[in-house]
Amino acid sequence: MFFARNIVRPQSRKALKLLEKGRTPHVLDDCVHPTGLVDQEGAVGCTPLVHPVHLNHFLHNCTFDERVQSMEHVVRILKGEVQPRQKAATTLYIKGSTAAAATELQRRQIRLIQKMHGGILSERVDSTNTFVQSLLQKSKEGIAPGEAEVAVYRGLVEALCSKDRGAAVALAMDPSLPSLGSACCAALVRLVDLNLETACTAFLETFMDKDRTVPLGDTCATALAERLSQQNKTDMLRLLLKYPVDPSVLLLPDRTLFLSWCERHFGNSPHPAERAAAVRQFVRETYLQPRQRTIDALNRWCLTDVGREWFQFCLAPVTVTRRDDGSTPADSVLEAWHQTCERIAMLDARKNLVEHRLLHQYTFFLSQGYISATDESFPYFLDECGESHSSAERPAQICFTVRPPADDRDSLLAALRRLAPRCAYWCALLDHVEDHVSCTVCPWGDVRVAVTLPPAHECCAVARAALSQAEASEPSPFPVLLEDAHVVVCAKPAGVATSRHALSCTQLGRPTCDLISTQLAKTGGELRRRVFRQGQVHRLDTGTSGSIVMAKTDAAADSLRHQMGTSARLTFIPKLYRALCVVVENDLTNVPLKGEIKDHGDARVRTQYRVVQFFSSSRIALVECRIQQGKKHQIRRHLASIGLPLCGDVDHGGAACCQSLFRRVALHALAVSFIHPDTGLKTTVLSPVPSDFRDALATLRQQEPGSEGKRSSLMMASGKRV
Repeated sequence: MFFARNIVRPQSRKALKLLEKGRTPHVLDDCVHPTGLVDQEGAVGCTPLVHPVHLNHFLHNCTFDERVQSMEHVVRILKGEVQPRQKAATTLYIKGSTAAAATELQRRQIRLIQKMHGGILSERVDSTNTFVQSLLQKSKEGIAPGEAEVAVYRGLVEALCSKDRGAAVALAMDPSLPSLGSACCAALVRLVDLNLETACTAFLETFMDKDRTVPLGDTCATALAERLSQQNKTDMLRLLLKYPVDPSVLLLPDRTLFLSWCERHFGNSPHPAERAAAVRQFVRETYLQPRQRTIDALNRWCLTDVGREWFQFCLAPVTVTRRDDGSTPADSVLEAWHQTCERIAMLDARKNLVEHRLLHQYTFFLSQGYISATDESFPYFLDECGESHSSAERPAQICFTVRPPADDRDSLLAALRRLAPRCAYWCALLDHVEDHVSCTVCPWGDVRVAVTLPPAHECCAVARAALSQAEASEPSPFPVLLEDAHVVVCAKPAGVATSRHALSCTQLGRPTCDLISTQLAKTGGELRRRVFRQGQVHRLDTGTSGSIVMAKTDAAADSLRHQMGTSARLTFIPKLYRALCVVVENDLTNVPLKGEIKDHGDARVRTQYRVVQFFSSSRIALVECRIQQGKKHQIRRHLASIGLPLCGDVDHGGAACCQSLFRRVALHALAVSFIHPDTGLKTTVLSPVPSDFRDALATLRQQEPGSEGKRSSLMMASGKRV
């Protein structure tokens, strides 16, 4: 009963497996099991579950007429027109609501039974002709076939592929008949001689019209591409560039195929914004599934993160987008595509939903039980909720279920804290549990938790008050290094957070502010409130000074996020840092003067470094670092791992980093480079070195025997050159 597995909660998986085993049936009604359904609200329902294996076993010794009648009888049971003889003996706890689960189970089972029915009809020519004529008559009258009729048709074509190839192709290619599913396309492709270019071309031309009426993932061209890719027939794959094919298949054998496909469908505009707009329009017209390898490849091609808007479109309620030729996919086809997109999104909820700031979609899946509060994405989701400034982006309430503590000495509050112990926003919410949290008990014993999120961001109110009291003559606390209609680059001083969560003032017990809140408190901030959390494409630690980039529009945010944010790929290194490091190695020959450090958790996260100057009397080195993605404490962790911890970084370097020279972590973001999202030009912005950093360098140079720090001493000792 595979059709029920992703609907049933973990607490009922054992009961479902017992149903799947069952006993061999002797009568038709034994193949149908009335089953009780219970959701988290306690709503109860009942639906019949068909055992497909047992049904096939029962039909094996039946005549043609008996099998047809049996199929019709099972469908009537599923529709509730006939009551099954058995009584509900099993209860399943389900995700979502009971009514929605019962409806979805009915749809899935009817599609399955009707597809089996189509396979039975293929055994007789007269039955096949009668069914096909009824479909053609409806097509002439302008009546769209029902979902059940489409399933019968697909089962008929799939069965004929192994019995009568000519009849299968004739039925499949008729544009008056329903669309083909991916299983039908795969069966038809097996009839093609892949060694003959003419055979492949004829197949593609035959099904061109039908391929234009379905999502790209369900076309015959995509099925043919998958088979050619499996056999590494790259030359033959080039034939498919002008046909409706899912580009993810073209990525596997040869990436140049994908680039050719992009140029054919999107042109070769040099502007990232134009490329991204072309991709978004293509997705809306073809209903391309958001597979990760396709998103990554298109991100690189257009220098823009297209994933956020892509998933927004895929996860929104299904709406029909008319193509340029006027055709539209059938509603049932779009519903299947929508469900596939939901499954893809939940495969990696952190990347696909949280990092794309699709918080409302995540909240829905969480409340319905499709995502668990114990999932590794949950703490990151809470962080995003806390730092979001837009009530339109942030959910008003989140609901989920948790298992009650097994130990009586443990409390539910402690169990909730363990879900995200390092999330300051979550801890602040639970510190005021009576104001934000309510709990009820689910029918299966779990606890349903509802958490109300505060509607306002406290730091914004503090920033507005500070700006209103400040005099016009006072300089800005965050000097603007570059600003236009698309981006703003600020010089962040040390000691100021890039962003804080919404309850920071309550948690600290005093007014506090951050860079993002100050930007939003300025004139025009309300207009950018929806964009700015998405526009915060990277951050600096509180103790780090330097340049930080923020996007002012959605298009700029998508472009900059791809270049330097969480979706970045190793194309160029945009961020340049200067750091003062303690040399903890006794033997100077063990200190590498330059290199690249890879992160243990993710090899794509790298830090390129170079020792610029060594102060021998203080055993401190001036180090230059270049990074792209900028994970939390990345430079601090990486330099400490090679024996060059930053001055003041006790967390990673220990007591050796306690220096009177510097009262903070000695790290400054000297420059940031990016491809401008509007002009496509490479832009580099320098941030002035702060006074404490300049004073520290001056002190170090004065302590040296010569007039300058001895760069050569470390080089001579190690026998290397910078």
